[in-house]
Amino acid sequence: AAAAGGGKVNQCIMAEDKTSRTTTSSTYVDMSSTLVGVITPTASDSKILVTCCVSMQSATYSWYVTLFKDVGGGGYANITDAGSYNAFAEVEGAAKHCYVTMHYLDSPSTTSEVSYRPYGGITGSGTLTMNKSAVNGTITVMEILA
Repeated sequence: AAAAGGGKVNQCIMAEDKTSRTTTSSTYVDMSSTLVGVITPTASDSKILVTCCVSMQSATYSWYVTLFKDVGGGGYANITDAGSYNAFAEVEGAAKHCYVTMHYLDSPSTTSEVSYRPYGGITGSGTLTMNKSAVNGTITVMEILA
């Protein structure tokens, strides 16, 4: 029988954060300095499967959250392509408290360190809270071999 091809998980790393954090920004801001999935792919053709679960709440305005990525220390950028909704959540209306799970399959084409973290923002002049009441947020990154 032929050996199985790619698609094997080579490494799996998880981070968690129970700290309640807030923002009043209407543009994307880093929602946690510790909820960061950091992985160094072993091959440039590997894919990275990112799963991020966070509790988000605002008592007054709509909010949104997505994933940002940094490659090799070059700075964080939104992984969501313009006009698409990969790894993106938006809730409209007041008093919404949701546990959001985002999944994203990335092809970073590098063997440099890659970091992923949630960024969020709020419409209007309200406050957005992540991990309200110390609800545990997690991010898991897995290298999938080609």
